[in-house]
Amino acid sequence: MARKLWKSRYYRRKGVAVKDDGNKPFVAATRWEKEVGVIYDIVSAGPRVVFQEGGFVPVEPEMALRIEAEIDLIVTGYLHIMDTDSIRHIIKRHGNQEEVLRGQVPLVREDFLLLPNIFGTPGIIEDGGKTKPGRDTIRYSKILGGFRYHYTEELRTRKNRLAAVTFYKWKN
Repeated sequence: MARKLWKSRYYRRKGVAVKDDGNKPFVAATRWEKEVGVIYDIVSAGPRVVFQEGGFVPVEPEMALRIEAEIDLIVTGYLHIMDTDSIRHIIKRHGNQEEVLRGQVPLVREDFLLLPNIFGTPGIIEDGGKTKPGRDTIRYSKILGGFRYHYTEELRTRKNRLAAVTFYKWKN
């Protein structure tokens, strides 16, 4: 007998699946891979495209409590997203060979697919300061597979979203 993957319509719409224990939702990584992977492919293919958002992964309650305790920002009910503009910035600034001159490693498509692991269970959470428009930012750091990743998101309070600002990696 097949297990029921989706618990309710709410979770199905939000892209959250239910763990085997049936109680705690977890990140539907396949949705992230599909949506962010498609946006990455569109952006890397060429000229400007229509603005798109993808990902829509809810902030886990435990992570929301940790962020509130460590940097005093309330993100309960927020969604992690990536859009075409942020992916374009990351590819342009951190996905080319100029990164080697800065002592960093250029990002590839597979690095974007690791993001749910980075913001889901980061090693370090820091206050990233403010963006130019004055939005608060959160910076996540984690070591994976011999690389140290840094990912920064900004709080978009009107729609309760944590949107990508920048992402880069170093050899550890």
